[in-house]
This record gives sequence, structure tokens and C-alpha cells, in this order.
Amino acid sequence: MLLKATSSLAQSPATPPPRDPDYQQVSVEVPRSISLITDVAKVLLSRDANKDKVQDLIDRRRARSQKGDQSIIITVPKTSSPKRWAWLTDLSSSFETG
Repeated sequence: MLLKATSSLAQSPATPPPRDPDYQQVSVEVPRSISLITDVAKVLLSRDANKDKVQDLIDRRRARSQKGDQSIIITVPKTSSPKRWAWLTDLSSSFETG
């Protein structure tokens, strides 16, 4: 019975680690192809075995299409200067122009 209990605990989905207070999240607009790649990676690397990965990907893409939001969230250190990660916003604007 002890083995059964430990086995079920080992298969439960891992809880995400708490957010580090020294980091902040930045949202960056990207083209649809980049957001598709990030959505596929999140679904494929997900540890949740209870979800159908194909249906989860379809749901994510449908939600993005309805919102019209094609941004991704990147975590950067709070201590870094905004100039250090300003290239992200420059990069997203270069996708829009050409």
C-alpha cells in the first residue's frame, strides 16, 4: 500500500516554482508563427498527462485568435536596465514592418 501511495505522488503534475521577486515579466508582440511555436512547445513539454495535447493546442490557438493577442511573455531580471532588453520591442516592431 505504501508503494501505491508513493507511486501516485510521483505521477502527479509538478507545481510550478514560485516567482522569483528579482525578475519581472515583459510582454512582447510577435508574429503568429512565433506564438504558434511557443504554444506548441508549451503543450508538448507540459507534464499534465490528463490533457489531450492536440486538443490543448487547438484550445490555445482558438483563444489567441479570439483575443487577437499574439504576444509572448518573457521573464527578465529587475536589476537589468530596460535598455538591455529593449531589443525585444525593436524586434517585435521589425516583424510588423517587414
